[in-house]
Amino acid sequence: MGGSSTINGMAYVRGNRRGYDAWTTRYGARGWTYDEVLPYFIRSENNTDPEIVRKYHGYHGTNGPLTVSSVRDPDPIFVRLRDALVSLGFTQNDSNADSNFGTGNFKKLNLFTIHKAIKSISNKTFLAIIQQTINTNGVRATTSNNFLGSVFSRRPNLHVISRSLVTKILTRNTSDNKLEAYGVTFSTRDNRTYTVTANKEIILSAGLHANVSHYIFIEIEKHYRRFQQSANINAVWHRTCSSFTHI
Repeated sequence: MGGSSTINGMAYVRGNRRGYDAWTTRYGARGWTYDEVLPYFIRSENNTDPEIVRKYHGYHGTNGPLTVSSVRDPDPIFVRLRDALVSLGFTQNDSNADSNFGTGNFKKLNLFTIHKAIKSISNKTFLAIIQQTINTNGVRATTSNNFLGSVFSRRPNLHVISRSLVTKILTRNTSDNKLEAYGVTFSTRDNRTYTVTANKEIILSAGLHANVSHYIFIEIEKHYRRFQQSANINAVWHRTCSSFTHI
């Protein structure tokens, strides 16, 4: 378990503020603006760099389950590149704070990274500070180990089913003629099929390709239902979308 956090480069990047805001303003996902999700980022974070926490006050937490740390022993070539960029007037910036502009502060550098570092953005230049999700003992911090490992025994309402395949997102029309997801159908490794429903929300977290495929089918279903109503057609809609869901 753990999804991409078990195989990624361990860079702690929350994403761009405008992406979260678009979920609400463009797609109607109420409660998912950046300002609304920021407290949860802070609550989940255990940032071990006191300088980052102090300098970017209000954007980082120190008591959460996910350990976030700065590079302990950066590659000398990065240190020299950073000092050179700072001497040229580049401003170091935390990409998880008030501005997302900047380049990657990784231990490994390549030509693409260097090119981005030198590029000017809106007549301003930035060198981003990117921390990593590494525990204090030097082990990769994953969503499975850091969020789930310690709560299984004391969360009777938490059920985790691995090696399962989501085959359908159940949707219905709302009173304002919008499409709302209320449940999913999934199959297990022994070919049993189950349907579960949600009282509040369904979070689609199936990776890039699976998320897109589910979203495409939801859009198709939405437009199909509009066509069905306008043409006064009495039909039964059915679809199956096969894609792996990483838990």
